[in-house]
Amino acid sequence: MCPASTPKRACILCGARSTELFQDTDGLHRVLRCKQCTLVFVDPLPPTKELEQHYDEAYYSEWISSQKVPREKLWHDRLEELRRYKTKGRLLDVGGGDGTFLRFAKEAGLEVCGTEISAYAGQRIEDLYSVPVSIGGLHEAGYPSEHFDIVTLYHVIEHVDDPARYLSEAHRILRTGGLLVVACPNVESKVFNLTYFLFKGKRFRLFSRHDKEVHLYHFSPHTLKMLLENKGFSLLSLGLDDASVDPRKRTAEWLARGFYKLTGRNWTMAMKAFAIKGSPGSYYPR
Repeated sequence: MCPASTPKRACILCGARSTELFQDTDGLHRVLRCKQCTLVFVDPLPPTKELEQHYDEAYYSEWISSQKVPREKLWHDRLEELRRYKTKGRLLDVGGGDGTFLRFAKEAGLEVCGTEISAYAGQRIEDLYSVPVSIGGLHEAGYPSEHFDIVTLYHVIEHVDDPARYLSEAHRILRTGGLLVVACPNVESKVFNLTYFLFKGKRFRLFSRHDKEVHLYHFSPHTLKMLLENKGFSLLSLGLDDASVDPRKRTAEWLARGFYKLTGRNWTMAMKAFAIKGSPGSYYPR
């Protein structure tokens, strides 16, 4: 790693300003790693309005057409996993996307609503599935305190300008003993990174303003656990998230899963945490 100049903002996880260059990008933005807690993040952040413009109708068109079947299986499997912890109650899905998860959760008997920064996606969910969706960031929705039994953030925290703020708000609106589900990419996905380098002849790029999906934060199992605990959550489990529907990535993921089973080291592409608001004793399965 190379030394980096002082970042324009403090680390959202530990507050430190001592960083090293993790990956150079376009000359304007850098991917830095905090020397104190090891969180990896983009500095400076692109403008919020610029980021929101990525998530328009064109962004979702591939999901809705060619990836419909594998994505439905993905969301079905995620719901079944969630139902091992809670089967009833009021659920908020932050970043509702194409609405498939909200549809499945509603059909399973949960009382559901969602948030979306994309006005197109939010309106589509409401029109197709009659699920209320708040447009904007989670903190802009204004939900009452202690309102939800379940809050889910599937591949959201890597996209937003302040994941710590999102988790603070999730903590406020969850009932004590309520369930939080967070899934995100794993910056320690060494098997995928090696495979990518072997096939492409270059290192996988973590950030570009022109990416289809712009990732501003890159978590490891260590930093995700630290963030959840800092925000008042007790971790129930932290494992793998089967997030890829791209068959080209499945072989690398299969190898990484085998390595995880043998060693317990999570080098897969994505991870998923289940946590509760409060102490472990406050958890109420239902």
